[in-house]
Amino acid sequence: VLFRSMSSVGLSLSEFVNAANSAGFVSFVPEVDGVVRWVPMVMQLGEYLFPPLSLQVLKEATQLPLAVRIAPFGIDGLKLGDSVFPTSETGDFLVNYFGPAFTFTHYSASDVLNGKVGKKELENKIILVGGTAAGIHDIHTTPYGPLYPGVEVHANIIEGLIQQDYILRPEWLRVLDILMILVSGLILGWISIHFKAYTMALALVSGVGGYLLSDYYFFTQKGLWINTIYPVFTQIFVYSGITVFKFGFEEREKRFIKGAFSQYLAPAVV
Repeated sequence: VLFRSMSSVGLSLSEFVNAANSAGFVSFVPEVDGVVRWVPMVMQLGEYLFPPLSLQVLKEATQLPLAVRIAPFGIDGLKLGDSVFPTSETGDFLVNYFGPAFTFTHYSASDVLNGKVGKKELENKIILVGGTAAGIHDIHTTPYGPLYPGVEVHANIIEGLIQQDYILRPEWLRVLDILMILVSGLILGWISIHFKAYTMALALVSGVGGYLLSDYYFFTQKGLWINTIYPVFTQIFVYSGITVFKFGFEEREKRFIKGAFSQYLAPAVV
């Protein structure tokens, strides 16, 4: 099984480590564009597997056993009690962000220490302690934009796991993306041969609009992340290419006919 691996570990202060019931890693693995969309739910160091801070906090809060399900193809999700969290084959979890930075309630540590914030605000809550100032270098880029506190990324993960509100990107969706690209292009090509230009334009608007509405429905109601850009732009590029080709072909035909008849007829008649 292919796990994400750690080459080394940097521990927190010994006072915190000795007082804690458990510990988890806080590292993120940004994508090539620097955006944090996927977060590893399990990493390997030597012979041992470790969960992230978010899972360890949830485990301590619920006092439920935590386990990883391993299949021949890779990781088949993580299990906390009876709940199974979906992950990729390498154990990455697609974060469902509930909003931009500071969507979750933030309290200043100084307000807690001086008693302005106390039991009334914090009772029966999962509390994450972390820095949100830019100077502490724990600020990340998310789909909502830059300047997103790293501690709030963990808050989004915990909230998503509690509510079981996931964004899913199963492998079969990649096949669907390719099929949509091929089918939409072929349909527009067939329409261009058998129908006039305005029918093709209507088909383009209907195809793009229908796909975007379907994409929005499956994302908001089913939590499925379907590729939007490639199928939509395939339809636009196919339509543009066919339109330019037909325009050039018809202009060439007109020039040929005009040139041929001008040898025998007056220009006004032609």
